[in-house]
Amino acid sequence: MKSDKGFTISEVLVSLTVLLIISTAVLPLTSFVANERKTLSQKRIITYKLQDELQAILQDDFVPITWRENIETVDVIFSFTGTDEGYIQGCAVWNNLMNRQEEVCLYGLSEK
Repeated sequence: MKSDKGFTISEVLVSLTVLLIISTAVLPLTSFVANERKTLSQKRIITYKLQDELQAILQDDFVPITWRENIETVDVIFSFTGTDEGYIQGCAVWNNLMNRQEEVCLYGLSEK
């Protein structure tokens, strides 16, 4: 009489193989998602800083200006210039965590 109380070695090997395939697909994906989350958080913080600086410049007399600032261990170049339509363009340029250059520009109309 045959005993059916356990798994055979082939069933264990097949299940381990399936588990290994799934884990090799999921681990790089979770790493990529974590890096993208950090990159988007960094972009959000820099955009908020750019907006705050643009608001301050819009309330004062506008003079084109450029400066470099370190935000969360990232060097960001802020530049504010005027456009032909009378708007003030504020841009921030930096290298993100993936070492790709990013740029965000916001526009505002001077109150004066």
